[in-house]
Amino acid sequence: MKMSVRNMSADLKIDVCQLSPMKCGTTWLSSMVAQHPELCAFNLNSENFDVLDKLVEKIGKELTGNQLLYARRNINPRHELASRLYKHNDEMKFIVLLRNPLDRLISHWIHHVIKMNAIAKPLHASIDVQKSLFEIRYDINEYIQAKRFDLRKMPPFLLKSLYYQNLDEYFKLFSPSQFLVIPAESLFIQPLKYLRLIFDFCGAPELE
Repeated sequence: MKMSVRNMSADLKIDVCQLSPMKCGTTWLSSMVAQHPELCAFNLNSENFDVLDKLVEKIGKELTGNQLLYARRNINPRHELASRLYKHNDEMKFIVLLRNPLDRLISHWIHHVIKMNAIAKPLHASIDVQKSLFEIRYDINEYIQAKRFDLRKMPPFLLKSLYYQNLDEYFKLFSPSQFLVIPAESLFIQPLKYLRLIFDFCGAPELE
Protein backbone atom coordinates (compact mmCIF):
# COMPACT_ATOMS: atom_id res chain seq x y z
CA MET A 1 0.00 0.00 0.00
CA LYS A 2 1.31 3.42 -0.89
CA MET A 3 2.08 5.55 2.18
CA SER A 4 0.43 8.96 2.37
CA VAL A 5 2.38 12.20 2.70
CA ARG A 6 0.93 12.70 6.17
CA ASN A 7 1.93 9.41 7.74
CA MET A 8 5.40 9.51 6.12
CA SER A 9 6.14 12.96 7.51
CA ALA A 10 8.46 13.31 10.49
CA ASP A 11 6.75 16.61 11.25
CA LEU A 12 3.29 15.15 11.79
CA LYS A 13 1.51 17.26 14.41
CA ILE A 14 -1.91 17.65 16.00
CA ASP A 15 -3.74 20.10 13.72
CA VAL A 16 -6.84 20.83 15.80
CA CYS A 17 -7.61 20.39 19.49
CA GLN A 18 -11.15 20.44 20.86
CA LEU A 19 -10.97 22.07 24.29
CA SER A 20 -14.09 22.06 26.41
CA PRO A 21 -15.17 21.24 29.94
CA MET A 22 -17.21 18.09 30.36
CA LYS A 23 -21.00 18.23 30.00
CA CYS A 24 -20.92 20.71 27.12
CA GLY A 25 -21.75 18.28 24.35
CA THR A 26 -18.09 17.43 23.80
CA THR A 27 -18.60 13.70 23.30
CA TRP A 28 -21.36 14.31 20.75
CA LEU A 29 -19.29 16.85 18.84
CA SER A 30 -16.19 14.65 18.67
CA SER A 31 -18.34 11.72 17.48
CA MET A 32 -19.70 13.91 14.66
CA VAL A 33 -16.22 15.10 13.73
CA ALA A 34 -15.00 11.49 13.64
CA GLN A 35 -17.47 10.83 10.80
CA HIS A 36 -15.54 13.16 8.51
CA PRO A 37 -13.17 11.14 6.30
CA GLU A 38 -10.56 13.92 6.31
CA LEU A 39 -10.36 14.17 10.12
CA CYS A 40 -8.73 11.62 12.41
CA ALA A 41 -10.27 12.18 15.86
CA PHE A 42 -8.83 10.80 19.07
CA ASN A 43 -8.86 11.50 22.82
CA LEU A 44 -5.91 13.25 24.45
CA ASN A 45 -5.65 11.77 27.94
CA SER A 46 -3.57 12.88 30.90
CA GLU A 47 -1.13 10.02 30.33
CA ASN A 48 -0.33 11.38 26.85
CA PHE A 49 0.91 14.81 27.95
CA ASP A 50 4.57 13.83 28.20
CA VAL A 51 4.58 11.69 25.07
CA LEU A 52 2.70 13.83 22.56
CA ASP A 53 5.17 13.25 19.75
CA LYS A 54 5.17 9.47 20.29
CA LEU A 55 1.38 9.43 20.44
CA VAL A 56 1.10 11.38 17.19
CA GLU A 57 3.68 9.12 15.54
CA LYS A 58 1.66 6.06 16.54
CA ILE A 59 -1.59 7.56 15.23
CA GLY A 60 0.17 8.67 12.04
CA LYS A 61 1.05 5.08 11.20
CA GLU A 62 -2.65 4.24 11.18
CA LEU A 63 -3.75 7.06 8.88
CA THR A 64 -5.30 5.99 5.60
CA GLY A 65 -4.80 9.30 3.82
CA ASN A 66 -3.91 12.94 4.31
CA GLN A 67 -6.18 13.25 7.32
CA LEU A 68 -5.95 16.12 9.78
CA LEU A 69 -5.30 15.12 13.39
CA TYR A 70 -8.16 16.23 15.64
CA ALA A 71 -7.55 15.78 19.38
CA ARG A 72 -10.22 16.04 22.06
CA ARG A 73 -9.38 17.15 25.58
CA ASN A 74 -11.50 18.22 28.56
CA ILE A 75 -9.97 21.44 29.86
CA ASN A 76 -8.58 21.55 33.36
CA PRO A 77 -6.33 24.32 34.77
CA ARG A 78 -4.53 21.83 36.97
CA HIS A 79 -2.65 20.45 33.97
CA GLU A 80 0.09 22.30 32.08
CA LEU A 81 -1.17 21.14 28.71
CA ALA A 82 -1.20 24.59 27.09
CA SER A 83 2.58 25.00 27.07
CA ARG A 84 3.09 21.41 25.94
CA LEU A 85 0.70 21.84 23.03
CA TYR A 86 2.43 25.10 22.11
CA LYS A 87 5.78 23.33 22.06
CA HIS A 88 4.26 20.53 20.01
CA ASN A 89 2.63 22.83 17.42
CA ASP A 90 2.41 26.60 17.87
CA GLU A 91 0.10 26.81 14.83
CA MET A 92 -2.50 24.44 16.30
CA LYS A 93 -6.16 25.45 16.02
CA PHE A 94 -8.61 25.15 18.91
CA ILE A 95 -12.33 24.55 18.97
CA VAL A 96 -13.76 25.67 22.31
CA LEU A 97 -17.28 24.51 23.12
CA LEU A 98 -18.79 26.35 26.09
CA ARG A 99 -22.16 26.03 27.79
CA ASN A 100 -23.99 28.29 30.23
CA PRO A 101 -21.71 27.75 33.27
CA LEU A 102 -24.53 27.14 35.74
CA ASP A 103 -26.27 24.66 33.41
CA ARG A 104 -22.96 22.89 32.93
CA LEU A 105 -22.33 22.79 36.67
CA ILE A 106 -25.74 21.26 37.40
CA SER A 107 -25.27 18.68 34.64
CA HIS A 108 -21.85 17.82 36.05
CA TRP A 109 -23.38 17.39 39.51
CA ILE A 110 -26.06 15.04 38.17
CA HIS A 111 -23.40 13.08 36.27
CA HIS A 112 -21.41 12.70 39.49
CA VAL A 113 -24.46 11.52 41.42
CA ILE A 114 -25.29 8.87 38.80
CA LYS A 115 -21.71 7.72 38.26
CA MET A 116 -20.78 7.53 41.94
CA ASN A 117 -24.20 6.31 43.03
CA ALA A 118 -24.09 9.13 45.55
CA ILE A 119 -26.93 10.24 47.77
CA ALA A 120 -27.72 13.70 46.50
CA LYS A 121 -29.08 16.63 48.39
CA PRO A 122 -31.81 18.58 46.59
CA LEU A 123 -30.26 21.07 44.21
CA HIS A 124 -31.75 24.01 46.08
CA ALA A 125 -30.00 22.76 49.20
CA SER A 126 -26.73 22.04 47.41
CA ILE A 127 -26.35 25.40 45.69
CA ASP A 128 -25.88 28.39 47.97
CA VAL A 129 -23.93 31.18 46.31
CA GLN A 130 -23.46 32.96 49.62
CA LYS A 131 -21.82 30.25 51.69
CA SER A 132 -21.58 26.96 49.81
CA LEU A 133 -21.59 25.96 46.16
CA PHE A 134 -21.58 22.20 45.98
CA GLU A 135 -19.88 21.82 49.37
CA ILE A 136 -17.40 24.66 48.84
CA ARG A 137 -16.22 25.82 52.28
CA TYR A 138 -15.76 29.54 51.83
CA ASP A 139 -17.77 32.58 50.92
CA ILE A 140 -17.57 32.50 47.12
CA ASN A 141 -18.35 36.19 46.69
CA GLU A 142 -15.63 37.24 49.11
CA TYR A 143 -13.23 34.76 47.57
CA ILE A 144 -13.75 36.09 44.05
CA GLN A 145 -13.48 39.71 45.13
CA ALA A 146 -10.18 38.99 46.86
CA LYS A 147 -8.97 37.22 43.70
CA ARG A 148 -7.57 34.37 45.75
CA PHE A 149 -8.25 31.45 43.46
CA ASP A 150 -6.71 28.36 45.01
CA LEU A 151 -7.65 25.92 42.27
CA ARG A 152 -6.44 22.98 44.31
CA LYS A 153 -9.20 23.53 46.86
CA MET A 154 -12.06 24.03 44.46
CA PRO A 155 -14.52 21.19 43.85
CA PRO A 156 -14.60 20.00 40.21
CA PHE A 157 -18.22 21.10 39.82
CA LEU A 158 -17.19 24.72 40.23
CA LEU A 159 -13.67 24.50 38.86
CA LYS A 160 -14.70 23.33 35.40
CA SER A 161 -17.25 26.16 35.08
CA LEU A 162 -14.59 28.82 35.63
CA TYR A 163 -13.87 29.14 31.93
CA TYR A 164 -11.36 31.98 32.18
CA GLN A 165 -9.18 30.06 34.63
CA ASN A 166 -9.36 27.02 32.35
CA LEU A 167 -8.43 28.85 29.15
CA ASP A 168 -6.21 31.73 30.25
CA GLU A 169 -2.91 29.94 29.55
CA TYR A 170 -4.04 29.03 26.04
CA PHE A 171 -5.00 32.62 25.25
CA LYS A 172 -1.59 33.81 26.45
CA LEU A 173 0.28 31.44 24.15
CA PHE A 174 -1.83 31.24 21.01
CA SER A 175 -3.24 33.89 18.67
CA PRO A 176 -6.98 34.74 18.87
CA SER A 177 -7.30 33.67 15.21
CA GLN A 178 -6.42 30.13 16.28
CA PHE A 179 -9.61 29.78 18.35
CA LEU A 180 -13.16 29.03 17.32
CA VAL A 181 -15.45 29.49 20.33
CA ILE A 182 -18.93 28.01 19.97
CA PRO A 183 -21.83 28.29 22.43
CA ALA A 184 -23.05 24.75 23.08
CA GLU A 185 -26.66 25.93 23.07
CA SER A 186 -26.25 27.25 19.50
CA LEU A 187 -24.67 23.99 18.38
CA PHE A 188 -27.59 22.01 19.83
CA ILE A 189 -30.13 24.19 17.98
CA GLN A 190 -28.32 24.39 14.61
CA PRO A 191 -25.94 21.43 14.46
CA LEU A 192 -25.49 21.37 10.67
CA LYS A 193 -24.65 25.06 10.52
CA TYR A 194 -21.98 24.79 13.18
CA LEU A 195 -20.54 21.53 11.90
CA ARG A 196 -19.97 23.25 8.55
CA LEU A 197 -18.30 26.12 10.41
CA ILE A 198 -16.11 23.67 12.35
CA PHE A 199 -15.07 21.73 9.25
CA ASP A 200 -14.21 24.96 7.45
CA PHE A 201 -12.17 26.17 10.44
CA CYS A 202 -10.29 22.86 10.54
CA GLY A 203 -9.52 23.08 6.84
CA ALA A 204 -11.59 20.01 5.99
CA PRO A 205 -13.92 20.00 2.96
CA GLU A 206 -17.64 20.35 3.56
CA LEU A 207 -19.59 17.12 3.46
CA GLU A 208 -22.54 16.87 1.09
